[in-house]
Amino acid sequence: MKIEIIPYEPIHGYRILEKNTIEANIRLGRLPGWEKMVEDFGNYGPAFTIFIEEEPITCGGIILLPCQKGEAWLISSKTVLNIKLFLYKSIKNYLSSMTKENKLRRVQALCDPSFKKGISLLKHLGFENETPNGMKKFGPNGETMFMFAKIFGE
Repeated sequence: MKIEIIPYEPIHGYRILEKNTIEANIRLGRLPGWEKMVEDFGNYGPAFTIFIEEEPITCGGIILLPCQKGEAWLISSKTVLNIKLFLYKSIKNYLSSMTKENKLRRVQALCDPSFKKGISLLKHLGFENETPNGMKKFGPNGETMFMFAKIFGE
């Protein structure tokens, strides 16, 4: 199996979203203006795509925010479930390197409380849920969301 990690391009995100994603409960593909979001992801900070056999299976990155902060994002197909350990190690290494390169103190990530696989990945990566009761009406469709964060340089 050929696995490759390359810089993100919007076409990668579109190809994943055209198929069934594991973030189906966020329904990114059904949001007004989702094409613009996918187009812009790589413009706001470092981003990557993981391919298996020339098929994009996950895209992710960090949107750089003011004051040495970043917001992590990830779009994945169900194929990532076949390479969970590789995905975890790749994201962990990427997060570490991008955090150092951009001198980030904090990286945060939103997650739907019902998205158990996302919560599990964030916890394995060392993120902590800062909003155990959730943030009401915060999600793209008005749903409650958790805010996870990982602090660096302590």
